[in-house]
Amino acid sequence: MHKDKGRISLMENEKTIDHVPPPDIALALSAVKSLDNLCDLGPSPLLAQCLERLGCSWIGGHDFAKKTRITSLHLGNEFCERLLPTAKDVISAQATADKLAVTFTLVTPMLTDGGFRLLDKILPKLAHGTEVVVNDWGTLQKLRGDFPRLIPVLGRMLNKIIKDPRLPSAQWTKLQPFDGQSAYFKLFLARFSIGQLEMDVPPFAKIEQFNSDPMKLSVHLPYGYTWKGRMCRMGSLSQKDDHKFIAAHTCRKECLTYWVQTKRPKRNGSNDLYSFQRGNTQFYEHSDEMAAVIWQAVKAGLVTKLIYAGDWHENHSPLK
Repeated sequence: MHKDKGRISLMENEKTIDHVPPPDIALALSAVKSLDNLCDLGPSPLLAQCLERLGCSWIGGHDFAKKTRITSLHLGNEFCERLLPTAKDVISAQATADKLAVTFTLVTPMLTDGGFRLLDKILPKLAHGTEVVVNDWGTLQKLRGDFPRLIPVLGRMLNKIIKDPRLPSAQWTKLQPFDGQSAYFKLFLARFSIGQLEMDVPPFAKIEQFNSDPMKLSVHLPYGYTWKGRMCRMGSLSQKDDHKFIAAHTCRKECLTYWVQTKRPKRNGSNDLYSFQRGNTQFYEHSDEMAAVIWQAVKAGLVTKLIYAGDWHENHSPLK
């Protein structure tokens, strides 16, 4: 697959959607400094403007990005608590969202005890009715018990599905469970009054996998994650040899700058998706077919929000 094909399809397959409200458009940021690139854009900036400012030059020439305005700003990271914004950062981010005339959403990862101590300083700073994406059952319990004025959204790490960019055919997907459509899982979420969940698009996706009724659905693009761990490959760059590739090391947030492409030798007829590692997480890029299914789901009214990767993505520089 040519690397840009999936991205182009994601734009060009968009058509006028009759009788279906257009989805909200969210921009996901992991680095607080990324806000500096957006704060002067004015109210309701175009998606193309935002992504070009963040280094996603591939998006700028497509009609969808040129005519679509973002409606939400997501700040935080689903995969590492070391990227949690501070209380000061959250205050600044909410101010930026107000300038852009968009809503603000806090994104949280799986947390340790230390992470929960940081979260306790952040949550009181959030405005009433702010959405918080949770990827940890403890965070969900904390929100419902201590911060009922905030709105939890189930993150994609808790909406389990096996996603492997090396799958050779759709036949293999029959072995993959999909928690988001389990009646028992939905009953469990109803106990916490979850009204919205997020999902990744799996390889060989089918439109029925986007049916999350009665909950609303947010979809991430143009990347999905395969797995995450505790060991950060980029975080080992500055470590001595005997301290590399361990979980407990000093973090300089190398993942905000460095990434690595991952691939295996090609076989004839291979359907491997382009993949890369950022921080402690492995990602894959959507194929043309996956992009087309996303738009089918949007046109069918199954998707209420599209979440575009803003800064914690692959490096789009010409050196790649």
